[in-house]
Amino acid sequence: MLRAFELHLLAASGYAPALDRCRACGRAAEREDPRYLTLERGGLVCRRCVRVDEPVRPVAAATARELARLARSPLAEAAAGTDAAVLREAAAVTAQLVAAVTSGPVHSLGLLGRTRVDSPEGVR
Repeated sequence: MLRAFELHLLAASGYAPALDRCRACGRAAEREDPRYLTLERGGLVCRRCVRVDEPVRPVAAATARELARLARSPLAEAAAGTDAAVLREAAAVTAQLVAAVTSGPVHSLGLLGRTRVDSPEGVR
């Protein structure tokens, strides 16, 4: 749910990342096509559109699909289960996307993380 909220927040503030197609060429992702997160361009790009010396983060195809689903679906549908490894990678990607457009840490995200039922710190 938190990943979906972060993506909807980015969209509402005008920073919606391109997640379902290449930010550069617009080509839709193939089923297992690797994608690369580029913060400079605000989303995912395909292998052929990665610029020389551009800092990118590889993103698994399953994670890219899940991020795209979360971004386009209503928040009420975000809780549909997915693989834990995909959610961990999605958390890292959304954290980078949010950090790229904020001037400092988003303290409310830490609060939300601490109040989750599965938080290692326990519920407060």
